[in-house]
Amino acid sequence: MRWPRRLMSLLFVLALLAGPPVVLLSLFGPPVRGWPTAEQMRVWVVQPLTEQSLTIALTIAAWLVWLVLAYTVTIRVLARLRATVAWLRHLPLPTPLQATASGMAGAAVLGVNANAVTTPPPQPPLPVTAGSFDASEDTTAQVADATSRSDDGIAVAGGWLPREVAEQISAAAALVWLRRRRAYRPHPSG
Repeated sequence: MRWPRRLMSLLFVLALLAGPPVVLLSLFGPPVRGWPTAEQMRVWVVQPLTEQSLTIALTIAAWLVWLVLAYTVTIRVLARLRATVAWLRHLPLPTPLQATASGMAGAAVLGVNANAVTTPPPQPPLPVTAGSFDASEDTTAQVADATSRSDDGIAVAGGWLPREVAEQISAAAALVWLRRRRAYRPHPSG
C-alpha cells in the first residue's frame, strides 16, 4: 500500500510547483514588466520604502523562492531517474528455467496450436549410394541425415520437434549463454 502515499506526495509536489506561480500571476501579474524609467528611479531614490516598492520586492522574493524550489525538485527527480536507470541496467536476466517456462507459457497463452504435430512429416525416399544395394547396411544414419532438417520440424535423438519448439529451445540456450557471458568476471592472472 505504498502507492497511495506516493500519489499524495506527487500531488503535493505538483500543487507546490503550480500553486505559487498561479497565485503570483493572478494577484501581481508577471514578475518583470520592463525596466523602470528614469522618473520611477528618481522617485524610488527619494522615497525607497513605499507600498509599491515593498510589494515589488516581496513579489520578486516570492518568485526567487519558487525558482529555488523548482530547481530543487528538478534535481531530485533527475537523481531519482538516474538511480532507476542504473538499477534497470543491473537487473538480472531470467534463469534458463524461467526463460523456458515463460516461453512455453507465452506460447500456450497466444494459442500456438500449430505446434500440436506429434508425428513427423512424411519422409522423403532414402538416398541410395551408388554401387550399394545391400539391405543389411545401417540405414539409421541415412534416415537421421534425411530427416534431420525439414521445413516442418527437426529430428532429434529419440524423436522429432516441430520447428517453432526447436526455435524456442535455441532461444532459451541463447539466453543461457547471454546470462553466463554477462555474469562472467575475469579473474586476475597470477
